[in-house]
Amino acid sequence: MRSTMHRVLITGANGQLGRAFVSSLGNDDTFDVYACGHSDLDICNETAVSRILADFRIDILVNCAAYTAVDAAEDYPQEADAVNRQAVAAMACVCQRRDVKLIHFSTDYVFDGQSRRPYLETDAPAPLNAYGRSKLAGETAALSICPNALVIRTAGVYAAWGHNFVRTIYGKLKDHKPLRIVADQLMSPTEATTLAGAVRDIIISGKKAAGIFNYANRGEISWYDLATAIARIGGFDESSITPITTAEYPAKAVRPAYSVLDTSLIRRTFGIKIPDWQSALCRVVQQLQ
Repeated sequence: MRSTMHRVLITGANGQLGRAFVSSLGNDDTFDVYACGHSDLDICNETAVSRILADFRIDILVNCAAYTAVDAAEDYPQEADAVNRQAVAAMACVCQRRDVKLIHFSTDYVFDGQSRRPYLETDAPAPLNAYGRSKLAGETAALSICPNALVIRTAGVYAAWGHNFVRTIYGKLKDHKPLRIVADQLMSPTEATTLAGAVRDIIISGKKAAGIFNYANRGEISWYDLATAIARIGGFDESSITPITTAEYPAKAVRPAYSVLDTSLIRRTFGIKIPDWQSALCRVVQQLQ
């Protein structure tokens, strides 16, 4: 018996996370995928969003579009707000009217880093920077307008493509450049295709859960230790990487010192298995070689 066909619109399809979703869902015959990049669809325009949902008879909208330049958001908070809140509100309004499932992604940076244990979905957000505030506002908009939305908080997203920490560090190590990397911020890195695969499995499961869920690869690590792991896997000289403190790193945006996410709820609710950060990182570094 043929399984239910899901007609999915992926926004932000040319970005790092969007590309992972296009690949994961597009290679599964359970899905009929329509992908839109920035130039294809104005996601702040409700009329444009409504038209494309109607034209392609979409039943799930996966929003991978986001303003993710954490430091730049300090200088351009309006731009971050436009993509991370206003556009989300517009899409949520259309999804609510058309009974389309909205799947949206948020960040560990909604937290202030004062916790001493992994953050639960129910912990009080307190973002330290403009990026985090814009993402929190997007979460609030999505769920207040479209209560059936699924909001997934994630962290340290990277892939073998796009602009991300892993690719940047790998490139600098390959060019034999010395590195100074922050060692006193702990988080859980997330390889993009593992997140896309988890969401694919959640959709296929047919479970109707909504609200906020955390997803990140298992384990916790500092940016410095992540950089040395990249060097070790890639066969580079780890001694070229020097650990520094947050105070020694010039950045406009304040980052949380601890933003590890507890993923118990998403694993328990949907029965998904999450790989550890080591195995996910190995796979990507091998792709870069």
